[in-house]
Amino acid sequence: MAEYITINTTSGAIRGLDACGVARYLAVPYGESTAGAGRFRLPQPKQPWTGVRDALEFGPAAPQSDFRIGGSDRGDRMIASLNPRGGAPLEAGPISEDCLTVNVWAPSPKAISEPVPVMVWLHGGAYMTGSGSETAFHADLLVEREKVVLVAVTHRLGLFGFCPWEDFDAEGFEGAGVAGMVDIVLALEWVRDNIAAFGGDPGNVTVFGQSGGGAKTANLFAMPRARGLFHKIIMQSPSSPALPLKEDHSRLAELMAAELGIHSGNLERLAEIPLAELLWAQRVVEAAVDPGRVLFSRGRPQLRIGPYRDGVHIVEDFYSADIQPWAASIPAIVGSAAHEYSMKLCSRDDYPDASDELVIEQLTAEFGDATASLVADYADRHAEPPRLRWARLCADISFRGVAFRTADQLAGCGAPVYGYVFNQPTGILDGMLGSCHSLDLAYTFGTVDRIPMTGRGGGRHRVSEHVMDAWARFARTGDPNGGELPHWPTWQPDDAELLLMQPQPTVVSAAEYAPVATEAGSRVIVR
Repeated sequence: MAEYITINTTSGAIRGLDACGVARYLAVPYGESTAGAGRFRLPQPKQPWTGVRDALEFGPAAPQSDFRIGGSDRGDRMIASLNPRGGAPLEAGPISEDCLTVNVWAPSPKAISEPVPVMVWLHGGAYMTGSGSETAFHADLLVEREKVVLVAVTHRLGLFGFCPWEDFDAEGFEGAGVAGMVDIVLALEWVRDNIAAFGGDPGNVTVFGQSGGGAKTANLFAMPRARGLFHKIIMQSPSSPALPLKEDHSRLAELMAAELGIHSGNLERLAEIPLAELLWAQRVVEAAVDPGRVLFSRGRPQLRIGPYRDGVHIVEDFYSADIQPWAASIPAIVGSAAHEYSMKLCSRDDYPDASDELVIEQLTAEFGDATASLVADYADRHAEPPRLRWARLCADISFRGVAFRTADQLAGCGAPVYGYVFNQPTGILDGMLGSCHSLDLAYTFGTVDRIPMTGRGGGRHRVSEHVMDAWARFARTGDPNGGELPHWPTWQPDDAELLLMQPQPTVVSAAEYAPVATEAGSRVIVR
């Protein structure tokens, strides 16, 4: 029987709903509104309220623009299959600058007798889209099965959280260019101060995220204020956490100011500009700095909307040696999906019927004269259609390369690291996606029957159980081994092994499974 349940937080009392062994507390504020005088400023903790605040409905997402993949009907159908409530990460919900909230799912108090592990989820979306309320990661099933507390964070995105207005030397805008990451740290401080009231253990916090959420997780290592707020990490298909220097990022504020008619003498106007006008300006700036037409870049990260090393809040780069003393004590799981790039490639007219000749043509710019032999080698390693071979090779020189490099970095710091590849395909769109980017979300949270992207093929529930159980064991102890998994060895940079997450999990050599990723890991940069 469902019943209301009241919890006292540092800002006041909230009322959630306890049903089917899981208590839900939705849109719990951890920060003040970022509208008006709070716009582009560092976040402030939520001030206390009186009475009991209902926490029964999802709150608004952070302001963001429409999200499309490749601008094609096929890409739109794919995204709609991931976001069934509305066809995009907004899930047909509202946006608001009063968006600094967390959704908390916790075991019913009568279902636990001692504090349980805490898992803090950071959504993906390349710092531009998403929220903590997307259907794929509603956590009731995960929490009921694993007896953990799950906290999903909504924070500022785009130029609302990552526009360096401090370059105009205006008082009060210090940290504007990294405010979205500081939001996350404030949320972690809220977890530290409040999660015990929900049955969670503030001394056992795992931060995990996928895609851009994986990069956000890594960025926390470069933020002194975040130290001690989490104890383990999981990075699923992380985009690169390599961050530009402050001087390389100042152009964002210049472009935004030009579009809005802002200069150092009228910065107070930023609090008054209508939200719709700001979103339009962001779209113009985004198109100017990141047209989204280049698959890969080398060396220093290209200019993009997102965090950077400001020297105060983010003081170093994840790949620097300076993170080693702290990172050595943080166990990690790092992985990718087998065919990450099919999410993007499927919008191309030539993708469904791609031949190896087309794959060679498309990748010659990357691999030169070795392309034909490389494609043939991958055909011997992986029995799959050429289109999936294309997606796999692109994954190896992007997300998988980042995952390998990230695992090398963390293992080199001395932490126990576990590498994996999500290898469960989907049958939607006539099977052309394989194991694509973001497919693993539903498997992580047990929502495979709620998310059409997973298809209806066999083995889905078994793989989801493998993932949920392994992630929860890791959150408890720092070691995902156990259950039906074979022994999952820790990552050794010189002889790394991967767990293939599939109905019958298998351990394979990373170098033999993805030789391109092994070589690319030291140099690849991907958004």
